[in-house]
Amino acid sequence: MIRLVNWSSVDGCAIATQRTCLDLRATSTDMRGSAEGIGESRALTRIAQRQADWAQKLPKEPDQLWDWLLTQESVTLMGLIAVASACTVNAVQKPHERADHARLNHAGRLAAAVGLDMAQWWQPTGPAYLARVPKKLILEAVAEAVSLEAADNLSGLKKDVLIANAGERLAGTGWLPTILRAPAASQGVDALAAE
Repeated sequence: MIRLVNWSSVDGCAIATQRTCLDLRATSTDMRGSAEGIGESRALTRIAQRQADWAQKLPKEPDQLWDWLLTQESVTLMGLIAVASACTVNAVQKPHERADHARLNHAGRLAAAVGLDMAQWWQPTGPAYLARVPKKLILEAVAEAVSLEAADNLSGLKKDVLIANAGERLAGTGWLPTILRAPAASQGVDALAAE
């Protein structure tokens, strides 16, 4: 486990820069290009804070990292592995990828296994979603999250006014587009256990 933590603290998250003799490699996808404003999102802000916290905990001199790791409790080492591993998760569906892409299926199973609820991390705001989809999808979201009557009341509005009104009505409802909805938790846990 110490070897894995030494790798994860080095390559997995850019927490430290020292290379080791271990030839384990991990990549991290920069999420900031995925959507407008994502760099300031609650999720990426939290990840950046966790990385900064670990950077403060780890020795400043790379030669001291191994000895530091050997003195840590398992819970500390597992926390470091968790942060480094989290930095490698890539669940972004690119425009050219089908929804049933193997990587995305695995991401769904991982999300279910850890109990990820995207409604805690994402809201259907104008910039994040409503301005990017047709009126029909906006009205479907309002109908599903609020009521058919609420969607009917908005149906005659021009898109810019519709976006503002729909954003207000959807705020705090926990509504998510299908792509952000987690698969059933039991399916995700069973599938990960089988791998």
